Amino acid sequence: MINFRQAITTYVRREFGDIAYIFTVMFYPEYDEVDYDEDELKKAIDPYGLKRREIEKLLSMRLEKMDRLETNKPRVSQELLDKVRQMPNWDTFDNEGDPQELMKRVMV
Repeated sequence: MINFRQAITTYVRREFGDIAYIFTVMFYPEYDEVDYDEDELKKAIDPYGLKRREIEKLLSMRLEKMDRLETNKPRVSQELLDKVRQMPNWDTFDNEGDPQELMKRVMV
């Protein structure tokens, strides 16, 4: 028998990428800031701009991942939303608008 959670996680990871973390570890992935020293990017230290291009590429990749994560956040059906609204503390959850908390409620 196929484990539903594992099957949906595999599908979501294949189709949407890192958003699948909400099914496995119950949190959205966070992408670390790109750490660099401004002084290392100066023309005297990086005359060919190789370090600068590397940093720009890393910054671009991070922003693309964050954008993809935001774009692919799960959408919830009205039927499921109606059921979740009947759960205790709905007002608090609704005000916070936390998709991770919604996922926890749905998976219970």
